[in-house]
Amino acid sequence: LQFGLSTEFLHAARNKLVRESIAIAFIEIALSLVLLALLGTWLMRHLAKLEAASLAVGQGRFDVEVNIEGADEIARVGQAFNRMTGEIKSRLADLGKSEARFRTLIERAPDAILVVDADAQRIVDANPRAESLFECSRQELLGSAVDRFYAADPADAEGAVMERIREVQRRAFAGESVVVERRVRGARGREFLAEVR
Repeated sequence: LQFGLSTEFLHAARNKLVRESIAIAFIEIALSLVLLALLGTWLMRHLAKLEAASLAVGQGRFDVEVNIEGADEIARVGQAFNRMTGEIKSRLADLGKSEARFRTLIERAPDAILVVDADAQRIVDANPRAESLFECSRQELLGSAVDRFYAADPADAEGAVMERIREVQRRAFAGESVVVERRVRGARGREFLAEVR
């Protein structure tokens, strides 16, 4: 004779509990994957907006704004991006105004002014007074070698003129006020003394 309780229902309950726990775990994993996919999609969409706006700014279009709603980190990055592009646009406008004032000063200056690319030693800009002094058009001046208008000096060795030009430029770039008197010639061959600064 046996007395006791049957443990059959405990084994069945335990097996049912294990099956339900496994099912719940799979559901949680599936929900986590779905949420991660949605979060990734949301994040990538906002990052794609930022990327597109960055490429546009890289191409010089500073009127681009990124509209990302919310108060999270991505929205704050978008707001910072918009502030940055606004600041760049403002500074470019200021630079344009400054350049226009500079252009007006150069164009109306009573002295001949040649702007020289110190690396290439080529004339990159000239005012109307320079056209008159050097007897040629602005187009003829632009791109010319800077030593083209220096008159030959028998005392100059080969390359000495360019070396003197570079020395004057080096001193000027160092902040020194440099004034050199030099014989120059116009495009038609007329020679004259000029102060080179």
